[in-house]
Amino acid sequence: ATFDTKNKNVLLEKNIVSFFELADFKKNSSNDKEELTKLTSVGPLIYNNSQKSVKLPHATTIKNLDFFLSADQIEFFLNEDNKITLLNAEGNVIVKLIKKNVSAWCPKATIDFTEKTYLFVEKDNITPYIEMNGYRQTAAHITYNETTEILKAGPEVKSVKIIPEAKE
Repeated sequence: ATFDTKNKNVLLEKNIVSFFELADFKKNSSNDKEELTKLTSVGPLIYNNSQKSVKLPHATTIKNLDFFLSADQIEFFLNEDNKITLLNAEGNVIVKLIKKNVSAWCPKATIDFTEKTYLFVEKDNITPYIEMNGYRQTAAHITYNETTEILKAGPEVKSVKIIPEAKE
């Protein structure tokens, strides 16, 4: 690890594993470890103090009992209380909202944790999709709000019914 004392930047070289609580964390049981969010990355982890951002430029996963995300690279931004407010992910992005039974795949995503809004966007003509309520919707831009459960997609949307136990 390297700590730049002048600029207060941090670089962790490799094999990153971190446990943390989310901003809206609510304790449901006495088993602390199960309720913490786990971040795993091959590294490096680069903290930029002036931008209040953390960049993980290689394969990274974030998961807890409610949420799973994996991507080739992730960058998230912190507010003045050092809580994650925004996350940008790129490259083979997988998002699962476990309790809502919603999953998505895309080449590029932005997640606003304050508004609980997920934006999945097309990149290099590779189109994202979201699966929910037994259907898969595909479009160049997909927005899903976890609180309101409103899905918006466009400009052209393709939808197919998912047949249980069918091979892709």
